[in-house]
Amino acid sequence: MHPSGISGSHVASGVGRACSGSLVSRAQPYLLALPALLIVAVVFSWYVTDGTFRFFEPESFGSFYDAQAISFVHGRVDVPSEAIGAEALIRNAKYYGYFGPAPALLRLPLLLLAPDLYGRWSRIMLLLGSLLALSTAVFFLVQSAPPLGDTGGLSMALVSVFVITAGIGSTNIFLASRAFPNHEAPMWGAAFALLCYFFVLRYQLSARIAWLAGAAVCCYLSFLSRISTGFGAALALALLAVLTLSEALPGGAALARLRSWFRLPPQSRPKAAGLLLLSILGVTLGSHLLMNYLKFHTVLESFPLRLHVQYTPERIAKIKGTLVHPSYFLSIARCYVTPAVEFRDSFPWIYMGLPAGEIGAKMDIAELFAGLPCSMPGLVLLSVLGTWQIWFSKSEAFRAVRLISLAALGAGSVLFVTAAISQRYLHDFFPFLIITGAVGLRWLHGRMNPLLKCALLVLFVCTAAFSVAANLSFTLAYQREQIWGVPQEYRARFAALRAGVDAFFTHRPGPSAAATLSPAPDPASQRFSLVSADRLRPLHQVKVVPAGTGAVLEVSGDDAQTELAVFSLVPNRKYLIELEITPPAPTVVQFFYGSTRSAAYSESNSVRAPVRAGRNRVAIVLADRAMLGPLRFDPGTLPGTYQIHSLEVRTVD
Repeated sequence: MHPSGISGSHVASGVGRACSGSLVSRAQPYLLALPALLIVAVVFSWYVTDGTFRFFEPESFGSFYDAQAISFVHGRVDVPSEAIGAEALIRNAKYYGYFGPAPALLRLPLLLLAPDLYGRWSRIMLLLGSLLALSTAVFFLVQSAPPLGDTGGLSMALVSVFVITAGIGSTNIFLASRAFPNHEAPMWGAAFALLCYFFVLRYQLSARIAWLAGAAVCCYLSFLSRISTGFGAALALALLAVLTLSEALPGGAALARLRSWFRLPPQSRPKAAGLLLLSILGVTLGSHLLMNYLKFHTVLESFPLRLHVQYTPERIAKIKGTLVHPSYFLSIARCYVTPAVEFRDSFPWIYMGLPAGEIGAKMDIAELFAGLPCSMPGLVLLSVLGTWQIWFSKSEAFRAVRLISLAALGAGSVLFVTAAISQRYLHDFFPFLIITGAVGLRWLHGRMNPLLKCALLVLFVCTAAFSVAANLSFTLAYQREQIWGVPQEYRARFAALRAGVDAFFTHRPGPSAAATLSPAPDPASQRFSLVSADRLRPLHQVKVVPAGTGAVLEVSGDDAQTELAVFSLVPNRKYLIELEITPPAPTVVQFFYGSTRSAAYSESNSVRAPVRAGRNRVAIVLADRAMLGPLRFDPGTLPGTYQIHSLEVRTVD
């Protein structure tokens, strides 16, 4: 018996227990996790529907996968230009997306059954992907832990905290901030990868080839949802294939020790199992390469930058023609494991930061992120405990998890060679954190020094609480004021909520919700002056630094966005914008506004002006009588430092 109180035979017999006994006893572990899953589902639903709980509402940039599915039905792989928009890759006057086809395949039966819901499936699909991932997390707990009812309430409490931490104390809830392909792809990729790892674990514990069929399907869907997470699933099957085939090959006995180290079961038909695994990998990779060829007439390129509408020759030259840079590994890894949060005195108080220093300037995409330790400290703590047990414990119970944890870590590490930093990319680590975190929870659940156990339990609960608070804050701020495509009315409601909360805690009267949603056309209120840096709210790829009565904008990408705080346009007015700016190089400044025709920011609801290197004075007139809501200011399309000497907006009629 191991000091944890759980023997290797105990874990191996978990499969047998799950398949025997009464229905109630088999369902008991899952029923214990059900309340926590329901809590997560409600919170996730609130976020993904912008607080409305209306799941079948159209989303801006939410119809791509639907359009892709319809294209498949008609034997094509291109999509209408309006379905892919600014993410289009254009070849021979046809529009393509770089997103994998798996989420589109999942929509096919839904679109055939309910064609009237075209373009309205994004929210519900994101919720289903989340629930699949969390249900698989519960499966891992059942497989890698003793029966959850063995120690009474403590076990149920731990499992509930784990599920809630995984569901709303991680990037899982952050992806609910917008239901569009950029979030749906990593959600499904991680969910299917996690389920693939689970099937591999079941195969290792039972030696039944039937489990490989489930692993095959999930590997295929994960790889064709998001390549990086799918790479981990494919790596697990590749390692399994090599070690299984080694049993049937001459000299395979030399790898017997390695098979034992990974706790691979003896296979009565090793050649058949190994060839099945290789066939799975061949079909998966072949499907990916075929899609590349059909879309772009390339084989190895799934994202040819030269075809993308946003990639200019200058942008491509900046990243030396590729997004993959192995030489950045240590710098990006250090960036992702370094805390990058900001604590402010304004609701919701905890905010993500931007990549700092030289590495941020090198990135093609440098968006808001928080880093692993600050965005998911609860899971990270359990993962550290679990990883130690998996790799350094002599217990039989942990060896079976070595192979899938290694593969999942490999998938997450792909981030470290990609010239892009964003909070959503951290979800590639989600399967690794769930697998190793489940082992860490099991070890914490076992027998150990009472004082050590008490200290670790308190630490886990505290880090889990911070994880939930931080991710709910990140998601709310990102959804309501930082990401594009959110209706202005939701932004206005959030502004009213923040004003009310801030006023409550500071005992200062704040504006009413009605005033925020429908600003009165008072001439005195229709004037903005940049008297301090906090009057510019950073939205995307920019950090605002105070500089006297102006501000310095540290821009980290080509789509920097700020918003004028405490200022709203009203209809039937004409405005004059006077800007004094020093950009790092010739570029274009642009102002976006909502209107009574459409609350969304768009090129048609904007004005722009070119600026040269050095100090510029710019005057712009906003004459659209339908203008309404906040005013967005994009300082330029190049990374670097922008000095804003003055910025004034006032009515002129």
